Amino acid sequence: MFEQVNSAVSSAEELTKSESSKQKLAEDLDQFMNLLVTQLKHQDPLDPMDPNEFTSQLVQFASVEQQIQSNLHLENMLALEQTSLLGTAVGYIGTQVEVIGNEMPLENGQGRSDYELDESVGTTSINVTDSTGKVVSFTGGETTPGKHTFEWDGKDNFDFPVADGIYTVSISALDADGELVDLIQSVTGTVTGVSMENGIATLDLNGAEYLVEDVLAVRQPIQ
Repeated sequence: MFEQVNSAVSSAEELTKSESSKQKLAEDLDQFMNLLVTQLKHQDPLDPMDPNEFTSQLVQFASVEQQIQSNLHLENMLALEQTSLLGTAVGYIGTQVEVIGNEMPLENGQGRSDYELDESVGTTSINVTDSTGKVVSFTGGETTPGKHTFEWDGKDNFDFPVADGIYTVSISALDADGELVDLIQSVTGTVTGVSMENGIATLDLNGAEYLVEDVLAVRQPIQ
């Protein structure tokens, strides 16, 4: 758990592009100042250098440095935000979460998917398929308005138990005219890990990955 957080912190402490640019700018400025001092020492007293020229160059250096410093502050803020987000996501590990989606983890022979109907429908069908697309379970669902729960006992249509893993549960509802009706579907699973990529936190539900923003509810695991 803490290795993931420490990894994010270590990444945030690594040399950023802005820090690298700042070092390069400092080197360029040192070279410019050395060159300027050398030119001033050897300038012709009767034809001195135009101060406006090197003053303009110094202003440019200052402007670039200010922009780099602003970028550095933004990078630091982003790194802290990502570390904070990952730290929050770590708190999900070990809990059961309900998330929007149809990839249902079967854990210890138990799987759960919820669906919500805005209106009464003619028929509701629930298909469970394995990773190969084979239908392992088929049943009818509720047709009344409201939120309903499909609890799968991990057995196929021949009443044989199947292996734990990730299954796709497809729930479809038809109205009296045989037209598809929109519904909201979710699944429930135990969070076994979290990850962060490109600033996006992802929860691992025993092999099924979901975004933190897709979480609808958090529950303590069933003992």
